[in-house]
Amino acid sequence: MAMEAEIEEFVRNMEAGKEGPYDGIKWLFPPELEARRADLTEYRDVIDARFGSLVYISELVKKSKTAAECRQAGNQRFTVKRWHSALLNYNEGLCFAEPGSEELGLAYANRSAVYFEQGDYELALHNIDLAKRHNYPERLMAKLLEREAECKRKIENGQSKGIVPALRMGVNVEVNPKIPFLAKGIGMKQYPGLGRGLIALKDFQPGDVILDEKPELCAVSFNNNFSYHYCFHCGSEFQTSLIPCPKCTNHMYCSETCLETDWKQAHRFECAVAMKLFNISLTSVSYGRLIGRLFFYGLTAFGDNVQQMMTWCEQNYDTGSDPLQIDFSTERDPLKIFKALHSTKVKPNPQFEHDFKLITACYYQIYLKSPQVQAIFRKRAHRNFMLRCLHHYALVTWTLQSDTPRPPGVSTISPITSLLNHSCDPNALTVIHSGRIVTVILRPVREGAQIFTSYGRRWWDPKLADYELSSFACQCVVCGNHPPGQKWRAALQRADVPKPILLEVSQIAKLVERPGLVDTAKMDAMKQFIKRNTRAYPLPALGEIVRLYAVFLEDAIQSENETRERLTVRAELLGD
Repeated sequence: MAMEAEIEEFVRNMEAGKEGPYDGIKWLFPPELEARRADLTEYRDVIDARFGSLVYISELVKKSKTAAECRQAGNQRFTVKRWHSALLNYNEGLCFAEPGSEELGLAYANRSAVYFEQGDYELALHNIDLAKRHNYPERLMAKLLEREAECKRKIENGQSKGIVPALRMGVNVEVNPKIPFLAKGIGMKQYPGLGRGLIALKDFQPGDVILDEKPELCAVSFNNNFSYHYCFHCGSEFQTSLIPCPKCTNHMYCSETCLETDWKQAHRFECAVAMKLFNISLTSVSYGRLIGRLFFYGLTAFGDNVQQMMTWCEQNYDTGSDPLQIDFSTERDPLKIFKALHSTKVKPNPQFEHDFKLITACYYQIYLKSPQVQAIFRKRAHRNFMLRCLHHYALVTWTLQSDTPRPPGVSTISPITSLLNHSCDPNALTVIHSGRIVTVILRPVREGAQIFTSYGRRWWDPKLADYELSSFACQCVVCGNHPPGQKWRAALQRADVPKPILLEVSQIAKLVERPGLVDTAKMDAMKQFIKRNTRAYPLPALGEIVRLYAVFLEDAIQSENETRERLTVRAELLGD
């Protein structure tokens, strides 16, 4: 009875927004199971028997009334020019709008007004087109058509934000013929304590774009309205101009293509239990969505044949893989990619063993409520395989996910990017934006060196200096108490900074602030400075230039992506 009372209290707190359900389950879960390292099946049974009120919540349904309330909230923010907040309200309204209702058209039209006010006329036209195709009421059509005509006039008069990128940020060195989105001269190597990593087989210089990969799997956090902000299939923001899943109330996509692909690949298994997933993921375990998504990606790749999938998977746990051996020069083969991801050799993590079992049990029980899952997993042997596989993927996805501070709320898995190891002193920058994962060299990388990126902290970025790396204990040169780390920290603390370097840093700082000078010229100056002074690294003065260079690179990638989006929309609507 005491347990039931505590659960009821957590349900009340959860409804009031004070507690997350997973937090409640973890706190109330019988401690003796963790103490004696109970079997995964016991975790499964306890979740089902004791925590149903926290896990098996009712699904929300689309309601025009709710959609209208969200849209009206957006209108209030529109009137005070809180553009981004208004867009998120309109997106929430789209998610709740009933198929075939005029609420869809009204929300798209409202979004077009935001883009018009922001001077993004291509996106305004895109949303006007969506409104006209989704039951925008005839009684209001004249106003919408007037806005459409004004957008076209603005574009004809050259008032577009632009469709030609200032800098193209695709791979700009010789490419690997079998992996055309990866630079030639990069291999995979096993590193003690780190596992797989990328090694430079030749020298690379600052500004070399060595990787431009698409996310293979994506999970969007349900926290902070991120589900109304990013595409659930590729992670693209598409400047918040998303379309809703026509069935559930919390998944959005950047295009019909992503919506259809994600439905086939994973969301058909999630959609009927989307609110349950939303509920259990409102905590730090939102990465857990990747666990199920990897499983269903594999099931789809095996043509929904559970027996074939089970036979292969059971023989290939932890056998090791090299994604660089996959031929990506022709059409992508999801089955080969899945096999490479599944057979990843992962290091056991006793610290999180209890969490992995608990997360697995929660998601497993929720997925079993999905009619699509029930229709395929009828046999007990197949359901047990699903449980074992999800548990294995808890560690695999924990190991492989690319989760950067910017953008927040998006975790991805891709076969090549997943090979990049973390360092708080990275020699490469990885940017996840608009359905692309771009990696650029920051500092000279010599042949034989490991290529590191950062999944959080960067010693030269004060904003990220205290970013928590919850998934592992970092042992890089910044953090590790070992000879390379001691040598690195001694170099960082050197007092005898050469005056020419300080003078040049001052000159570059002034150059960056110079009005009228194009960003490409500023970036080139920083790049050349970093190359010239690589032997003096890691002096703080050099770290500041690396930080500035990384900021400009991130902006360049984001700008190129947004320009591409405008170009795509213009080509579709205006035929340019």
